[in-house]
Amino acid sequence: AWATAGTNPPKYTVPVPPMYTTPGEAGLSSPAIVNDVVFIATTKSRLYALCAATGLCLWASPPPGAGTFYMMGPAIYGKYVVAGSSNGRLYIYSL
Repeated sequence: AWATAGTNPPKYTVPVPPMYTTPGEAGLSSPAIVNDVVFIATTKSRLYALCAATGLCLWASPPPGAGTFYMMGPAIYGKYVVAGSSNGRLYIYSL
């Protein structure tokens, strides 16, 4: 139900910049949802928290560091969001 534009694939237009418009950016895993917030990871090497109702980006994780090409996950455990990355590290964020 989020606004999209274009085709093959359509791109979400609410987050700034619009998701999947950065060259080479793609979604890598299923989203996780908690408290009306959708957590997703992309090949931009970040984890994003989006409003479930509007798609508005509420938060983006800081860049995980050099040598990281993507983040995987996310998973929700209690009050934490957990995501793995291509640098072999596990990142844990508080909700």
